[in-house]
Amino acid sequence: ERFAHFKWLQAIATLLLIAHMMGSFSMGKEYCRREIKAAVEEVKTLENEENLVVLFPEWSKLNFSYHYDLDIFKEQNYIEEKLNAAKVFPLYTAAQVKSKASEMGKNEIILFNNAGPYDAGYVEMVKGLKSEYREVSKKEFPDNLIVSVFRKN
Repeated sequence: ERFAHFKWLQAIATLLLIAHMMGSFSMGKEYCRREIKAAVEEVKTLENEENLVVLFPEWSKLNFSYHYDLDIFKEQNYIEEKLNAAKVFPLYTAAQVKSKASEMGKNEIILFNNAGPYDAGYVEMVKGLKSEYREVSKKEFPDNLIVSVFRKN
């Protein structure tokens, strides 16, 4: 038992290390941002009779609808229909967006991007929209959220 005291030192060092890690571990509000609520609120302030809202990518309709209108979110089987009735459309391409805007006679598009600024689909969407629209505003939120407004040239 020549090195028995080292086992106690090892145990004490391990406990001190764990205590330090627990003290410095943080799951505070600033770490757990939920910026989607703020981004959806931005969309709501921009909405009017002259525009339509486009969700990109299409799968963002679930978390968008949760903050947009809880009643829509609760109707899981009818989310897309209910969003469409509110002039909110989950779409994939600029061609789809331009077609929908033309069909509805809208000259302004609010683009809610939940895929990040470097997503290939988003980059193509913006490039396609800029052929007929100009980006008049863009607000970026943490967590890769972007709300942009495009107006017909």
